[in-house]
Amino acid sequence: TNPRAKDYVLSLFGAAQEAPAEGISYTVTVTYPGGQTGSADFTVAPRSLSECIIGFDGTAFTYNGAEQTKDVTITYYDIALVKDVDYTITGNTGTNVGSYQLTITGKGNYTGTKTLTFKINPPKTTVSKLTGGKKSITAVVTKKTAQVSSYQIQYSTSKSFSSAKTKTLTKNTTTKCTLKDLSAKKTYYVRVRTYKTVNGTKYYSGWSTVKYTKTKYTTPPTKPPRHSIFRCLRHKVSPLPFLKGSWIHSSFR
Repeated sequence: TNPRAKDYVLSLFGAAQEAPAEGISYTVTVTYPGGQTGSADFTVAPRSLSECIIGFDGTAFTYNGAEQTKDVTITYYDIALVKDVDYTITGNTGTNVGSYQLTITGKGNYTGTKTLTFKINPPKTTVSKLTGGKKSITAVVTKKTAQVSSYQIQYSTSKSFSSAKTKTLTKNTTTKCTLKDLSAKKTYYVRVRTYKTVNGTKYYSGWSTVKYTKTKYTTPPTKPPRHSIFRCLRHKVSPLPFLKGSWIHSSFR
């Protein structure tokens, strides 16, 4: 008959009787009253990282000239895995603008790999000056050259930038731009961001603080001074087009 739990002793024998670890064989021995024993061998298999929860902040870094590092947290239920004991990380540092891959590799009681990506974006800039013209606006941006290819200027008559238009500059040394073909007597909202091209891919900074200005009135045509009309009559030259159809224009025929 099978003895009840209180009628036998269970013993575990393995490598220094430590907690079960990857690839180590163990023997379980049952000792019954009277000295009778029974035993069984087993080997502990490592836990896959795919069964763990990996905490990772995918928010992009902003370039600051220094090396920046992404870290992760890994848990299996309420067990927090320890870096360099249960897993290792490679490729989790970067300095320049671009995309990076970090690789997590299981170690000890854990196995498998997991690859994650993160980005470093170029630094932000600002709109330093706006000047409204006749159906145009001249924008000046703060110059940025470190890890910046150039700038994108976005403008709209809407504070929310709905139906906005974007002008892309091509050099980081070009900091002045005229936005043309605008409506007169309108308020325009303007913002700028930098970008960096790496292996054909553009990486963008966040948008700057918004600034705004108003385009000027379009000056209507004015009537010529009285003496200029008389000069036209004396030389039999037609006055300005707005006089067409008048008795003065007819007299020249």
